[in-house]
Amino acid sequence: MTRSLASAILLATLSAALPVLAQGPAAGSTEPAAAPASAPGMAAAGDPPAAGVIAVAGLWCGSGPLHEFSLRLTQRQQDVEGELVRRDRVRTIEGRIDGNVLRTQATKVGALVLERQGDQLKVIDGDGPLALVRGQVFRRSASGACRG
Repeated sequence: MTRSLASAILLATLSAALPVLAQGPAAGSTEPAAAPASAPGMAAAGDPPAAGVIAVAGLWCGSGPLHEFSLRLTQRQQDVEGELVRRDRVRTIEGRIDGNVLRTQATKVGALVLERQGDQLKVIDGDGPLALVRGQVFRRSASGACRG
């Protein structure tokens, strides 16, 4: 399979699978409502985590096929909460840091595993349709906004 054909297939599959991730809970769903971006007890973007725990708090902007997504994270030590946003759709996520890896909880579309590499969070694994975004990255926002 040629590289351009493989890229076209990946983009088509992503455009079908990723909107599900950024949808809010379905009516009658038992999923909890989205928490505020700075929930009590969670570190703000500028608060440093304990020694030995990587900092992921702040705004991360999707690039490539994820360019319409942003990820706003708050952190308390190794526990992470956040919101994955695409246009006007918000999905609350929770996760835990182990070394330089952030693992999110499983949702109806799966879980993500992101590795901190400097000013990037690289998707290194995922379940279900999220496995298709392996290798894609979120970049830390220097301006406090994403271009989308």
